[in-house]
Amino acid sequence: MIEESEKPSLPTKEVVQAESAQKSIERAEKQNVAAWSVFAAFSLTATKAIVGFTTGSLGIISEALHSSLDLLAAVITWFAVKFSGKPADEEHQYGHSKIEGLSALAEILLLMITCFWIVLEATERLSGKHTGVLEVNIWSFAVMTLSVFVGIQNSRNLYAMAEKHQSQALAADALHFSSDVISSLVVVVGLVFSKLGYPMADPIAALGVAILVSIAAWQMGRSALDVLLDKAPAGMADGVRDAAMSVPGVLGLNRLRVRGAGGKEGFADVTLSLANDMGFEQAHGISYQVEQAIHTAFPGIEVQMRFEPGHHANEDLLTRIRRMAMSHRGVVNLHNLEVLDGTDNLHVVLHIEVEETMSLSEAHSISSQLEAGIRALDKRIQHVVSHIEPASSQSCHIQDITTTNNHIVIRVIELCGKIAGLSDPHNIRILSAGTRLNFEMHARTAGTTTVAHAHKLAIALEGNILQFFPQLATVVIHLEPLK
Repeated sequence: MIEESEKPSLPTKEVVQAESAQKSIERAEKQNVAAWSVFAAFSLTATKAIVGFTTGSLGIISEALHSSLDLLAAVITWFAVKFSGKPADEEHQYGHSKIEGLSALAEILLLMITCFWIVLEATERLSGKHTGVLEVNIWSFAVMTLSVFVGIQNSRNLYAMAEKHQSQALAADALHFSSDVISSLVVVVGLVFSKLGYPMADPIAALGVAILVSIAAWQMGRSALDVLLDKAPAGMADGVRDAAMSVPGVLGLNRLRVRGAGGKEGFADVTLSLANDMGFEQAHGISYQVEQAIHTAFPGIEVQMRFEPGHHANEDLLTRIRRMAMSHRGVVNLHNLEVLDGTDNLHVVLHIEVEETMSLSEAHSISSQLEAGIRALDKRIQHVVSHIEPASSQSCHIQDITTTNNHIVIRVIELCGKIAGLSDPHNIRILSAGTRLNFEMHARTAGTTTVAHAHKLAIALEGNILQFFPQLATVVIHLEPLK
């Protein structure tokens, strides 16, 4: 149980405002890097197109088309980042993050169309049907060198921002520019061989570009489909579980489901197991701490949190059975609970008290449900037997008759002195409750005595008292530690 001074704090208005401001900053950063990507892709596309059509290089023209797709992908990424960051509304209650996945699929379709065109053109040139003249000059190499340089810089920026904000759209755009770098290098190799007198190297280089673009498209498509089909990202479930279990007071996770969500880190559906004697305010505070721990491990994740009553891992079986019985519908009280250890199984015996006006059929139904629940607590429990008793709701007038029964007091003091370990009998009272005589007293024993041994001392004294005074209906002995 968490002490009062250790209660976890709940989010304040300032904390909520700070989190909202941080999300706005993150959206602005993502949009800025996406806008720069659009500018870089446009510049490369225009430059490659001019040089490609001027020189007649299919490799550079295919690169221009590839870059035009980079431009389109960058534009789509910019829109996806802009709109996926919008908060949830009445029509889209889980937000707009899957826009990034849909945008990725649109980019893939365009990539595959381009690859198909490049393959057709390259095949035509390799077969000798193309009659154009390939001109390789300094501008051919310059534009490809520029493409490599810009691609490296842009992909690094995009990858860094994608990792920082866990953005699928920015990661896809970074993949576009990375493939652009590799394919540009392939084209440069083709231009070198063409300059050396091997013109067929140019269409071969174009086919290399098509292969690289296809690979990039396949990677993007698989990632986008994973998000759209709610695939659990690798390591997320274990990470969420570790973050939740690191918070004091969490006994376990009764349920955990995670899924990716485009530009966000994902969604987590978590059901906590908390001590069943914990107050609602404490439970809510712990669930907030768990949510913050998960956010620390996975920034931007959307967490759906619930909590259910559980039991402590180090709680013994008797305590768990007692907790279950006392919280069971219809059970008023419980006593004489025993767990008997058999050869290879456990046998549970208990007495339950129910309302005395309850019908036997209803009481039996309650006891049967309780017995089934107890068996489910431990697979070793094979037998559960419950004895049903009425819970007394009657009260009666009592009268203190200790002074008129002083002989009982004197004898009890003598009996207490004869049991080793007991001393200082005090607060002895004899009460008359209708036709019943009730006896109660206090005595002392060493504070280091175990509860089990102290109970044996009390039982021994109780037996001796009843032997001398069988007219007593009840004997209650309260033991205290020696001063």
